[in-house]
Order: sequence, then C-alpha cells, then structure tokens
Amino acid sequence: MVDGELETTNCTDFYLTRSWKLVATALSDRTGTLQAADAVRGFLSNSYVQRFFEKPSTAFSVSANNGSAEFETRTSAINVTPNTNGKYDIKIIKEDAKWLSKNVKINLMAALRIVAIEFQSRPASHLQGPLSLQDTMHLQDAAGDSQNNSASRNAAFDDSGSLDADTLWNTFQEEESRRRRLFATFLSEKQHFFMAASYVHSVMLYGRLPWPTETKLLVDLYEHYKLGAMHDKTPRHDRELAEKILMGYLEIMLGLNAELDSGLESLTDDKLFENEATNQSWCHMILKVALSTSEVIFQALDYDEQQSAVHPQMVGQWFEAMIPHCFFDALPVSPASLPMTFEYWSSSLTGLGYQLGVYEHSTGPAKSFLCCYYEVLEPRDGSAPHSKDFRGQSE
Repeated sequence: MVDGELETTNCTDFYLTRSWKLVATALSDRTGTLQAADAVRGFLSNSYVQRFFEKPSTAFSVSANNGSAEFETRTSAINVTPNTNGKYDIKIIKEDAKWLSKNVKINLMAALRIVAIEFQSRPASHLQGPLSLQDTMHLQDAAGDSQNNSASRNAAFDDSGSLDADTLWNTFQEEESRRRRLFATFLSEKQHFFMAASYVHSVMLYGRLPWPTETKLLVDLYEHYKLGAMHDKTPRHDRELAEKILMGYLEIMLGLNAELDSGLESLTDDKLFENEATNQSWCHMILKVALSTSEVIFQALDYDEQQSAVHPQMVGQWFEAMIPHCFFDALPVSPASLPMTFEYWSSSLTGLGYQLGVYEHSTGPAKSFLCCYYEVLEPRDGSAPHSKDFRGQSE
C-alpha cells in the first residue's frame, strides 16, 4: 500500500491507492496549476476510474455479488507482496474491509480501497492526535525555565491529562480506534468522490471547470483527462450524454432522500455508531453529497440552451425527490393530483421564480432550472406553447 508494499501494476491497483479527497482538492485549485498535474491526469484518465463517472452509483453501492470475486483476487497472495517487517497484516485488512462493507452497505472493493487509504494516512492521523506525556515534557524543556514565561508555558503545555506514549500508541492501534478512522475515511471519500464527479462532469459537458481559475489553464482538460473515451462526441454536442447524466443523478438524489429518512441506524446495529457525533458526521456527508449531486443536475439541465423542454420523466423524478422536503407546499397543488399538466407546473414555477427574483436578479443553475419550464410556455422560436403531462402525452 505504501513504500511498494502492495504492487500497483494495473488500473484497479492504481485506483485503490489514490484518495478522492486529494483528487477533489486538486480539481478545485483556484490557481489553475494542480489540475494539469500528471498524477491527476493519470488518475482521471484511468479506465477503471472513468467507469464510475459513467455510473456514479456503482462507486459505492452493493452489487449482485458485492465484488467478492474481485476482492478475493486483489487480496490473494499472488497480488500482495510478502511483508517481512510486520507493517501490515492482510488478514486484518480483509476483516476490516468486510466489516466496513457490512456496516455502511458498500461493495467490498470500495471498502478495500478505504482500508488502503486509511492505512496510508495513519502516520498523519497519529501526529494529529493528542500529545503524549513525553512530548509535553520535551516541549516544556524546549520552552525554557524562565519564571517570566512559566505561567503561559504551563497553560500551553498542560500535561495533567497526558498519557504515556506507549499507551497512546496502543490505543491508536486498537480495533475500535482503527474502525472509527475507517468510518471517517468512508465519509470523506464518498463526499469527495461526488465533489470530484461534479467537476469532471462540468468538463465533460462544457469542456471547462465550473469556475474561472486565477491563471489560464495551459491544457484542455477534456483532452488532458481523455474524457472522450467515455463517449463518441465532443463537449456541447452530446445531448444524450447530458440526459443520461441527469437521469442517473436524479436517481442518486432519490436514494439520498431515502437514506436521510431511514437514518444511520437502518444500516447497522454496531455499537460503534451509537453516538450523536457519528450520526451528525453521517448526516453532514449526506448533505454534502446532495449538494454535489444538485450541481451535476443543474449542469445537465443547463447543457443545451436550445432545448425547449426537459423530458417529462425527468420532471417527474425531480418533483418526486423534492416533495418529501415540502419545498413546494406553498404551491396550490397536492401530490395526489399527479399526473398534472406540464403547463401547470411551468406556470407555478415561473411565478415562484419572479417572486424570488430569480429571473430579474440571478443567473446560473437556479435560473436555468426555472427557465426550462418557462420555455415550455413561451418557446424562443415563436412556436405554439407546449403542454405535456408527466407521461409525455400532449393534451
């Protein structure tokens, strides 16, 4: 996993040892330098990685066989370099991956990847932990014994609650501590995967990131990341791709609604998760994923400015996702009245848009989304207004 302990000779192994947090951080670099880095290009142009952008739900979801065959292959003796210094135990790695897969309902390969990333981050995690008694004493000695600074020094290096270094290390290596870190790594990886996906989809659809960088990028990111390998057309010329992305992320949004409704306790009965802080961290991750998912949905909706209307099925899915949150309760419509006319939804949303000042004062996704419906009533080409219900049938 590190220092050559696990070979990284193919696409799968390459993917297993790279963190989505680092990738998302590089893609969000406002200076415009990290996006062109060879490491980022190598990761995003990887065929194994790109399949998750085509079907983002497969990055973590449990499949029919849960990836068990691939999991056993990747952790078999032929693929794991023999270790003589005892830095890792493949048996513990497999057990941790299976535990994580079972308790947060993800496939075994995603769980194995998270275990690998947590393993690599252990030195940093240990350094970020509490100071040992020995560390505190050494810092006190380094600060000097002057009576003038004794009070401030003692406040800064209070050793009353410090533990011995060996005790801290043993606690750090305990199974419970390790699995808490695994859960935290899972939350981070999932939210950063969807963050990175929103940036990549912007490049796929528009050929650029969703914001300007401080300096002009020296490379064409669409070509740099070889995103054309996922489809045959170029940015701004693949409406089918945009619709496919939109449908996929609407399904993800519905899944997030279900997860929030059922709560973390519906996934696992492990006592490790029975605390308020863990539940709050899990909800925070769900909301972060929902935010990135919404960004992709709006990118796909806004893809073709000449598109007169959004497909009725997509409209139905969007409102199915929104109804549980009561965002549209102010509209004089109840869910029981579905399917209702597409024109009625358009009129209601148009009025809401003007009340919120969306059309007059705003630009971007919110305006684009409402305009998709307004366009149905007043097409730009001067043709007769459209009127369709959610089944796509003309009235």
